[in-house]
Amino acid sequence: MIHHMFKLVWQRKSRHLLLSLEILLAFLVVFALCASAGRYYQLFQLPTGLNHQARWLVSIEGQVQEELTPTATAATTVINTESLMSQYQRALKQIPALQQVSFTDMPLYDLSRQNTLLQRADTGQSLEVDQISVSDDFFAAAELPLIAGRSFNQTDNGAAHQPVVIDQRLADTLFPGIDPIGQLLRDDATSSSSSYQIIGLVKALRTQGELMAVAPTIISRLPEQSVPWILLLQLAAGTDRAIEQQLLQQLKQVRSDWSYNIEPLTQKRQSMLRTQMIPLLILAVLSAFLLSMVAFGLFGVLWQHTSQRIPELGLRRAIGATAGNIYWQIIAEQLMLNLLAVSIALLLLVQLPLTGVLGEHLDWPLFGVASLGAILIICVLSVLCALYPAWRASRLTPTEALHYE
Repeated sequence: MIHHMFKLVWQRKSRHLLLSLEILLAFLVVFALCASAGRYYQLFQLPTGLNHQARWLVSIEGQVQEELTPTATAATTVINTESLMSQYQRALKQIPALQQVSFTDMPLYDLSRQNTLLQRADTGQSLEVDQISVSDDFFAAAELPLIAGRSFNQTDNGAAHQPVVIDQRLADTLFPGIDPIGQLLRDDATSSSSSYQIIGLVKALRTQGELMAVAPTIISRLPEQSVPWILLLQLAAGTDRAIEQQLLQQLKQVRSDWSYNIEPLTQKRQSMLRTQMIPLLILAVLSAFLLSMVAFGLFGVLWQHTSQRIPELGLRRAIGATAGNIYWQIIAEQLMLNLLAVSIALLLLVQLPLTGVLGEHLDWPLFGVASLGAILIICVLSVLCALYPAWRASRLTPTEALHYE
């Protein structure tokens, strides 16, 4: 029976050519949608290294260039910046609900990121990594757990090599099979060729949140003489937004000439997720539009083809075929036409995971899930479009076929 239906579909290949191209194009778009949604789901399950609950982010604006790159003596600069950071900590800790105060040079749940090129000091193997600098209290404030080594503390002052904490991705890439703690790195992105010593290891730190692509990350210690820019605050659970006014008052006590943008980290996370979901939503709208056009075209073609086959279908009824046989024949032929178009599309798409051109964005498990999802959607759409033409064909009688002109 399957062989017979395949012959029927193949004999009408010229009639089905444009319809097959429509199905193939629709499958490619739906595959892209399924693959993107699957990739987002994969990323969402991975750790970010950030706890957004009961955390607030304070962005400081208004620092003048002279304060960021002072021309005063080194001693004066250190005194000023040390007093600024300590004043912020003392002022904010006057609020009973505040539990931790930390500093960083990168906003969290934001599209900003900075990169550098690192090399292993012993082998020279290089790798481009994301870089972020944090204060000693950042690991506690963000609840960023270490899986090996330690975080920054006062014993790192004056160290021969700058202490850094790396993530598991960087460790697996540059130090496969060996303990990265104590290993040395060089920064070739700067003329000074700074040297780093690894003192800790975290599972991951993705500053852009759950939908950020995983990248090797290095966490360096924020110098005590740095001018504060981003503050990460941990408050007691259940603290509402009424605390914002208290935070602003305490911050203004330190520098009233600077402006402060205070925002709950949970709100920034929601805003970031909406921004990162925009490409997927656009692709979903395009897919829905294309599928609707394919559905209208498919329904019209099936209606026309069924009308043209009235003599053939009536003859089948005359020699003993039941209405159910005719009904399922039309649907099975349409499914077979879909599978032919989908098979051609899969022969093209399978080159992506084979060549690894998209890397982790389309691995074999994701390719399999996206393929099955796209096949299911296309087949369901085709069956829905074929239901009424198949029902209409199954209602034909031999008498109607004999009188058809």
